[in-house]
Amino acid sequence: MAMTLFDRSALKPVVVALLDRAERFARSGEFDHATTFFRAAVAADSTPAARLAYGLFLAHREREIAARNQWLEAWEMAKRGQDSRSRAMACHNLAAHYRRLGQLSAADSFQQLAIAASLDADNEELLPAYVIAGRALDLADREPLTADTLLMAAQADSQESIAATLNRGVLAYRRGDWENARNWLRTAFEDSQSVEDYEACAAALTNLAHLKREQGHWVTADECLALAQTIHEQAGRSRAVLVQMQYRRELKRGLVLLTVNPEWN
Repeated sequence: MAMTLFDRSALKPVVVALLDRAERFARSGEFDHATTFFRAAVAADSTPAARLAYGLFLAHREREIAARNQWLEAWEMAKRGQDSRSRAMACHNLAAHYRRLGQLSAADSFQQLAIAASLDADNEELLPAYVIAGRALDLADREPLTADTLLMAAQADSQESIAATLNRGVLAYRRGDWENARNWLRTAFEDSQSVEDYEACAAALTNLAHLKREQGHWVTADECLALAQTIHEQAGRSRAVLVQMQYRRELKRGLVLLTVNPEWN
């Protein structure tokens, strides 16, 4: 998922308190309470920060249009306030939004705007890791080696390490490098478990399932998909659950064949 980073020391104490409560409720699965506190934070905040955070929460809840609206408003606020860092974050999140929808031209445009905003920010010697990682995803299909190099750089950042590792695994899988794909995806799964980032866990499991299916390990693939499906069910992500169910239906024929000859797995 797209990242939002902001300096909480620049926010009003009431906004910080409201965001803390909202994020605590979100982590515990109390989404209605989280929504209430995010909305209160947005109402109290004269900066783009609360809208950036609320948009991320909405995207996590699969409410893409509502998330986009929050990020567009944050972008406009950042432009009016000449806040280059918030402008970069908003554009980066919008790029991720359009990437999820398969609108790659729009995603590329917003990621370029995120790069430009990052370069406009004061005292920035290097692009932030989240901007580098986003650009890598835009280049994944047409320049996969460049994309992998950018993701390698992003892995050094603590905030981006898990997502970059996961995406390196996906790229390795796409180019048929199954050993590195397995290693990166397992690492992403283990690291995301350790920090309780269950959305990243589910993504790693899903991609591991695709890899195992390609290798003919259908039972293991189904186990990975079943666990990913459970994670999405517990988080209330209904569309993600449907995707997992479809993947499992595609595996069903192979699993039926195993009942005839288990040695095929």
